[in-house]
Amino acid sequence: MKRKNKNKLIEISAFVLIIMVFIQIITTSIYLYNKNSNLNSMKKVNNFSKIISEFLHRSQQERGTGAGYLGRYSKEFKILYLKKIKLTNKAINKFLNASHYCSKVPIQKVKLYLNKLKTIRKEVINNKINLEKEIDFYSKMNENLLDSMGKILLIANNDKLIRGFSSYRNFEMAKERTGRERAVLSGIFSQNSWSKQLYILYVNLLAEQKILFKESMELTNKKIKNKFYNLQNSKVFQKVKKIEQIALNKQQNFGINSLYFYNTITIKINMLNKVGLSMSKLNNEIIDKLQHSLWIQFLYQLLIDILLVIFLFYTLFLFHKEQKFLFSKSTKDKLTDLYNRGFLIEVFPTIKARIDRNRTKLTLFFMDLDGFKAINDTYGHEAGDIVLIEVSNRLKELFRKSDIIVRLGGDEFVIMAENINNDNIKTVASKIIKEISKPISIKNNILVEVGVSIGIAIYPNNANNIKELIKKADEAMYFSKRSGKGIFTFYN
Repeated sequence: MKRKNKNKLIEISAFVLIIMVFIQIITTSIYLYNKNSNLNSMKKVNNFSKIISEFLHRSQQERGTGAGYLGRYSKEFKILYLKKIKLTNKAINKFLNASHYCSKVPIQKVKLYLNKLKTIRKEVINNKINLEKEIDFYSKMNENLLDSMGKILLIANNDKLIRGFSSYRNFEMAKERTGRERAVLSGIFSQNSWSKQLYILYVNLLAEQKILFKESMELTNKKIKNKFYNLQNSKVFQKVKKIEQIALNKQQNFGINSLYFYNTITIKINMLNKVGLSMSKLNNEIIDKLQHSLWIQFLYQLLIDILLVIFLFYTLFLFHKEQKFLFSKSTKDKLTDLYNRGFLIEVFPTIKARIDRNRTKLTLFFMDLDGFKAINDTYGHEAGDIVLIEVSNRLKELFRKSDIIVRLGGDEFVIMAENINNDNIKTVASKIIKEISKPISIKNNILVEVGVSIGIAIYPNNANNIKELIKKADEAMYFSKRSGKGIFTFYN
């Protein structure tokens, strides 16, 4: 008989082990699939950010040539402007087509500007818009593009990717400031004098470029940093820097050909654009490495899980019932099967974190039975136990499964309930008083009655920890006792 039982136990153990291994494989596979899907989504979004960057690049060129044309209405700038419009249109079409496959990245505001773009272009060609307004329109459209690009950061859930996307976006923001600089100076050199508004804008643009490039480089890798800092010493960058100093130190008669400046700074921006493309490529490389490591992790974890299940199974199976009993004994009240004070203190930090995260509230009802001592004294402790069990059952029926009902000791009970507004709190408290006050049948069908006095405290309004919250609710309960019993009182 003993052998039969032992064999049966082995069979059950083998069966359960197979199920556990199977479940673990499925769970790990689902985990891998979800992680891999997320990374594929990130790659798609990163490629979309590259298309946004291309759109920005073309829009910046269009803005710069338009600004140069508005400064002096030269044929050269007009021809360039019309040429850049065609290139921008191609980038726009590519952008709109790609947006259908990247619905997580919002582009609604960008579309509003695209609807107005045709009108602005006509106004530039027909000289019906001033330089400031032209620069402002394109700049706002580009800022909305950068905002859409910034939403990618909300999707990323990996530190390396967040750093990579942050660096890339900051770099594009800095490059956009450089593009605005091109537009401002192309227009200013064409008209050969500063306006106060544009001078202030220009000074701010230089400062913003410096800050954003610095922030971008702090987040990227050494290879890209070196590539960027090497550009600082290039002839083109030095030429642009000299021209910038002339623009800063003079108010008019700069002696600089606007088309020459436009072409020079465009070379600089094109060089910066290559660095930006390297950043996009780096982000895809990060994603590829994460996907590769995911597969390695999956295979390694799968092997470990199988070995661990085999190694621990007998221990888990043989001690399961004992562990369950010990857990129940440490967290449950023996008489009523309600939770005890220890469980309440242990679980509160978790509940508190959830409430803080969701910005909701927690209501704590502190209850003390009225007339319970008289029943104990008259009918004995056995009758008192029956009353406590019946009160516990009634509380279980009144409250949701998610609410926590605790017997603190004696005839004191605590209930923690989440997300109840003040009106509902009063309704619940009234129901408790009504239900508890109904007669209870004890031995020999004798009916007895108890009342209940309730104190109510609310987290986070009244206290920041469980001990203080219980104390405040206890004080409110004693106020109910002193005020005639059978009522509820909010802590104030």
